[in-house]
Amino acid sequence: MPPIQTQWYVVAGSPSSGKTTVVHRLFLEGLRIIPEVPRAHAELEMAKGKTLHEIRGQPQIFQCAVVDLQILRERTLDPNETMVLDVGLLDMVPYCAMHGVKTDPIFEECKKRRYREIFLFDPLPFVRDHIRIEDSGMAAKIDREIEEAYRSMGYDPIRVPPLPLEKRVVFVLEHIQRAEKIREEFLSAVS
Repeated sequence: MPPIQTQWYVVAGSPSSGKTTVVHRLFLEGLRIIPEVPRAHAELEMAKGKTLHEIRGQPQIFQCAVVDLQILRERTLDPNETMVLDVGLLDMVPYCAMHGVKTDPIFEECKKRRYREIFLFDPLPFVRDHIRIEDSGMAAKIDREIEEAYRSMGYDPIRVPPLPLEKRVVFVLEHIQRAEKIREEFLSAVS
C-alpha cells in the first residue's frame, strides 16, 4: 500500500538549533502546532517530581518511550490538516542509534506516511537548558544524522540558515504559504 501523503510540515534539527523558538512564533502566526514529544515527555515527568537524571538516566527506556509516543501521536493526527510538527519521527533516529535502540521500527512507520515538507534548522551556538544533556559536538553529529535519516527516506530537507529569529520565521512561513497556494490551485483544478 502506498504511503499516505500528509499536509504536515516538520521542523527538524539538532538540539539548540532554534526550532522550538520558531515553532512558537509560527503558532502566534496562526498555524496549528504539534509540540515536540521528547521535551514534552521529559517536562511531564519532571512535573511528576522526577529528576532529569531519573528521566534521561536510562536512555534506552527514554528513547523507546518517546518513539512510541511520537508514533501514537502521528497515527492520531488528521493527515489532511495542515500543521507544523516540532520534530518528526525521523529526528529520533540519531538518538536511538546513539543509545543502542533499534531504528527499524521508525523507518517502517515512516513508510506509512509522507510529510509534506521538512525544514531542517542549521545549528545555532549551543545553549544548555533544563532538558538538554547533549553538548555542541554531539549536536553537530545529530544534525548530520537527522539529515541522513530524512534523505534515506526520499526527503530533500529545506535547510533553514542561522538567521535572526524574525527572518527564520519569515523563511519558513513563505515556504509554507507557497506550498499551500500550490495545493489550493491543484485542488481547484481537479474539482
